[in-house]
Amino acid sequence: VQCSYSVEYAIGGLNPRIYHLTNLVLHISNAFLVFWLIYLLSGRLSASVIGALLFGVHPLHVESVAWISERKDQLSTIFFFGALISYYFYLVRSKGRYYFITLFAFVFSLLSKPMGVTLPLVLLLFDYRCRRPFERKTLIEKIPFFVFSIIFGLLAVFGQHLKSGTGAKELVPVFERLLLSGKSIAFYLGKIVWPTGLSVIYPYPEKIHLLTPSVFLSFFLLVVIVAGILYSKRYTREIIFGSLFFFITLLPVLDIIPRAGIDFAADRYMYIPSFGLFYLVGLGWDKIYRWNMPREKTKKVILIFLLIISIGFYSYLTHKRNDV
Repeated sequence: VQCSYSVEYAIGGLNPRIYHLTNLVLHISNAFLVFWLIYLLSGRLSASVIGALLFGVHPLHVESVAWISERKDQLSTIFFFGALISYYFYLVRSKGRYYFITLFAFVFSLLSKPMGVTLPLVLLLFDYRCRRPFERKTLIEKIPFFVFSIIFGLLAVFGQHLKSGTGAKELVPVFERLLLSGKSIAFYLGKIVWPTGLSVIYPYPEKIHLLTPSVFLSFFLLVVIVAGILYSKRYTREIIFGSLFFFITLLPVLDIIPRAGIDFAADRYMYIPSFGLFYLVGLGWDKIYRWNMPREKTKKVILIFLLIISIGFYSYLTHKRNDV
C-alpha cells in the first residue's frame, strides 16, 4: 500500500486525482475478477455480468474506493480473489504451480490487510462446492495457509491493542457480543438490499439483550434464512456456498473478538463478503430467466426491467454517496 502511495507522490505530488484514479482502476480490476470467478464457477455469462455489475456499482463499496487511505481494502481483495481463481485452476488441472501461486497471493493479501485471514476456510468451501473428496491431503495442503492466517491474525489483534485498544468492547460479555454479531449480519444483509442511510460510523449500542427489538428480529430473520439454506442442500450446493462465503469472510469483523473503534459495523467490511451474495443474485436471476413457464416473454421483460432498475438505483446512490 505504502509503495503505491510513494509512486503516486513521485508522479503527481499531493494532487488527489491520481490517488482517486488508482483506487478506481483497482476497483474496476476487482469487478473484473468477480466476473471471472463467477464465470469459472457457474459457466453462466449473464450471472457473471450481473454479479460483477452489482459489485462495481453498489453503494456499500464507496467507502473502500472513494476513501483514498482505504486502498488496502482493494489491494487485499485483488490478491484474495486472485488466490481463489488460482485455486480453482489447481482443483481443475491439479498442477502444483497453481497451489504456490494461491499461497503467494494469499500472503500478499494479508500484507495488504488482515481481512484475508479467512481464505483457508474459503478454500475448504471451494472444495465442497467443486465436490472434491474430503481426504487427508485436502487438510494437509491447507496447513501453510492456516499458519499464515494465524500469524497475521494475531499480529492484527495485538496491533489494534497496542495502537488504540478496544476500549469498552472488551467489557462486553461474550454472549452479548454474539447477540450483536447476529444483529450485524442482519444489518449487512439489509444494507445490501436497501443501501440507504449509510454512515461513516454505526455506533456501538450501549445495551444489548435478546429482547431488544432489533436484536430479536435479527435473530428471527437469521433462523428463517439458515433454515432455508439448509433445506436448499437437497437441490443445490450453490446457496450454501454463497451464504457461507458471506458469513466466513465476515467473521473477522463481527466483534466476537473485540476490535478497536466505537462501531459495530462499517460499509468497507462488506467489500469481500458481498461477493457471496452477488454470486447468488447473479445465479438466481440467470436460473429464473432460463425457466420455462407460462408467459415466458413477459417474465423475461420483467426480469430485465428489474435488473435495469436495480443497477440504476444502486448507481444513483453510489454517485450521491461519493459526494459525502
